[in-house]
Amino acid sequence: MDIFKSGLKFVKVVEKFRVGVQDIEPCLAAINDVEKKYGVRLVASGIEYDVVDGNLVGREVRNNRVLQDPDEEILEGIVVNQLFPFLSETNAFLWSTNPDNFDMIFQDRYFFHATARAYASTYARWANEAGWLGASNWDYRQFYYAQGFTSESYEWLQTLYRMIKDREVGTI
Repeated sequence: MDIFKSGLKFVKVVEKFRVGVQDIEPCLAAINDVEKKYGVRLVASGIEYDVVDGNLVGREVRNNRVLQDPDEEILEGIVVNQLFPFLSETNAFLWSTNPDNFDMIFQDRYFFHATARAYASTYARWANEAGWLGASNWDYRQFYYAQGFTSESYEWLQTLYRMIKDREVGTI
């Protein structure tokens, strides 16, 4: 898969930074803007999980804040109304490259945590519904651990992940 075929402005901004023709500030501004627009926050430093009274409870590591695990109905609404439009604007399939250290926070309240296959299936569902890159026959295997990505697309995702991680730990 070639992320660059999408022609998205967000992809182009991050790519300019990746190849060294632009500073990081426009990338961070673009990430922050799209996160605010859709109520999605990418968290590269991860979320710690505990089971409390039989429920999964997340704690954002950096801010030591408790987050809720959404029930299935809430999660479906979040995925369709927030994550899918976010992916359409960013192509930020970060879980495909960094499965152990990546999470998402929605509405500054809920966390999204899943297995590698569940993330890949979610990405494939979005790609099919969106007709991503003109196709509608995407399968989870194409997103599973970035198996279907071109090397340049994989490097782009790694660059985006490192920027988000550096932002989270305060090094940029």
